[in-house]
Amino acid sequence: MALVAHRQTHLRLVRDEPPGLSPDEVRPLFAGIKGGLAGGLAMAIVWMLQGGLSGQGVWYPVNLLSAAFFPGAVAGTPAELSRFQAGSLVVALVIQLIASVVVGLLYVAILSTLSPRAVRVARFAAPLLGSALLHSIIGIVNPLLDQRIDWFWFVVSQVGFGIVAGIVITGALRSLPASACGLAEYPGSRASRPPLSGIPGR
Repeated sequence: MALVAHRQTHLRLVRDEPPGLSPDEVRPLFAGIKGGLAGGLAMAIVWMLQGGLSGQGVWYPVNLLSAAFFPGAVAGTPAELSRFQAGSLVVALVIQLIASVVVGLLYVAILSTLSPRAVRVARFAAPLLGSALLHSIIGIVNPLLDQRIDWFWFVVSQVGFGIVAGIVITGALRSLPASACGLAEYPGSRASRPPLSGIPGR
């Protein structure tokens, strides 16, 4: 009797343990991370292109991003912000990586519920709305930073992020199997494609 009770207790404990994530549940997360990093790279390229074309130098946007989290640093002269600064580069990279991954995961949650037409619209609408929100917040929190940001190029970089991240994420979601994290009904995914005629079971 003691042996039976021990086995029942053991089975009950195993059954009550929370199940881990299955591979099909992890794949959408990887799609969001990959899309976010790709979009972040596109954004960084636009920023450095803007710095080079404006004559401020490619390091100016990098230092300005880092300075956004250190209000005193924004007061530096344009010449100081145009120089390479190892500390600012590290801070900017950490900020960009974290923000890109977080936004990429949000894109997965949003894009997986939209139709293909709505996805195309969201690639432009979401960055524009996000830029407007940041513009209003920064203008209140740090007016000097607001004056130094080239908002036209900032919006261009945001749209670049949305386009690149959206393409990467939607492409990854289309390749997911039907059981992947509730994305079976995603437009264009394997689960939503019509069966091929003449091929049983497809």
